[in-house]
Amino acid sequence: MNRTSFAHGPAPMIVGVIRQRTPRAAIADIKNGEIKGARGFDLHLDALDEEFRNETSIRSIVESTDRPILALNYRNGYDGAYLAMTEEQRVETLMTAVDAGVSAIDIQGYTFCPGAAKEFLDAEYLPESLRSLSDKNPREVTFHPEVVDRQKRLIQTVHEKGAEVLISMHFGVPLTADQLIALARFAHDEKGADIVKMVTPCANERELADVLSATLALHEQLDFPFSYHASGKAGNRSRMICPMLGSYLMFCNVDYGYSSNFEQLHLGSMTQAYRCMGML
Repeated sequence: MNRTSFAHGPAPMIVGVIRQRTPRAAIADIKNGEIKGARGFDLHLDALDEEFRNETSIRSIVESTDRPILALNYRNGYDGAYLAMTEEQRVETLMTAVDAGVSAIDIQGYTFCPGAAKEFLDAEYLPESLRSLSDKNPREVTFHPEVVDRQKRLIQTVHEKGAEVLISMHFGVPLTADQLIALARFAHDEKGADIVKMVTPCANERELADVLSATLALHEQLDFPFSYHASGKAGNRSRMICPMLGSYLMFCNVDYGYSSNFEQLHLGSMTQAYRCMGML
């Protein structure tokens, strides 16, 4: 299967976020996103009605565009409600998307974790180089050897099928540049991720300055694609600026709708702004 690379496209990779209940609505968003300058798309499988989370429906979405698609399943339904499914079911949906032709999938950092790493650090197996994380207690981080091995085998399977993997971590607490670099390297070097996405909170301008400084450090020290931005009160500005400093991805709403994350930027506005600055 011939797939367009999501991990090695033009930078910054300005991505149109697709959160729709049906393939037709998703394809409409993709068509509008192409007109507005999207270089790729972020397809939320969990927003699709359950009847459409199958290979045939997802393939119809994939085949509607020649631009790369990253598929994810964070178990957040179209209305934001939590979807009850096991880790195996969640991953099975992602693998269905791989078989349907998506370019990449998003594997959350705590995937397969038997504990509560989504809510706080699974610190029992922390390597010595990251002992400082125990004081920060970030979410979505685990070093459990069995979990890491399962993730590595999953990533290897995805690669064998010709697709790529983004590992995402939403920490819930600010981290230092050194901690971010170490976590990104672990996800890439040890687990085999093609892209590493990291998100920290940002409440004010001083924290925003730290986020921007860390982005520069990540860009200088990592030799693989990374995506870093902040959430929270001052986070939307990091979404605008971090791609100027080396962060690979910018997640944007094609338009704002019922299911949108309102912290995400507007696709058309961002592509126009970056063109005016000579960055596209």
